[in-house]
Amino acid sequence: LNEVYVPGWSIATDGSLMAEAGNLPQAGNARIFPIVRDVAPDGSLNADVVHTLLATTDSLQAHVAALTELAGRSNFAGLAIDYRGLSADDRANFTQFIQQLATALQSQNKLLAVILPAPTIDSNGAPITGAYDWQAIGAAADTVQSDLGQDPTGYLSDGVSYALLNWATSQISRYKFEAVVSIASLDTAN
Repeated sequence: LNEVYVPGWSIATDGSLMAEAGNLPQAGNARIFPIVRDVAPDGSLNADVVHTLLATTDSLQAHVAALTELAGRSNFAGLAIDYRGLSADDRANFTQFIQQLATALQSQNKLLAVILPAPTIDSNGAPITGAYDWQAIGAAADTVQSDLGQDPTGYLSDGVSYALLNWATSQISRYKFEAVVSIASLDTAN
């Protein structure tokens, strides 16, 4: 076990960080990354809060400072950002946020992992990434993760997951990209 990603942090409606996690797991020598998500207490996405945080220089810098402080706690190796549901209009601001956060964390010898939603595919088979500039985020972050699909047949040479994996590693260094795969089994018939 090399890395442990611990969920349990989210963004409050006022932009502050909320901790919902209990005790940190015993991870031995593994690097621990808290995951900060844009999820409301009811489990719904809270993309409007992220949009507001990214809209002004002051709020963006305050958010970067709060996240950098979180990463500096305990024995964290850095942190993971999982902000989903953002609008394509947030693309430039989200990219700038990731670049500034990466710089701030690297100055503290901390790592940044960014968890991105898998692109959707247009009618011509091209990935649509919306708010997420995979190349720029991949250049700034230490690790980029994405769930490209849990259906094992998708990873066959003619599958969508296989095509997305090849595309993802054309956008982000294959040494930085991690495809997220569930350890749960999948029961299929026929």
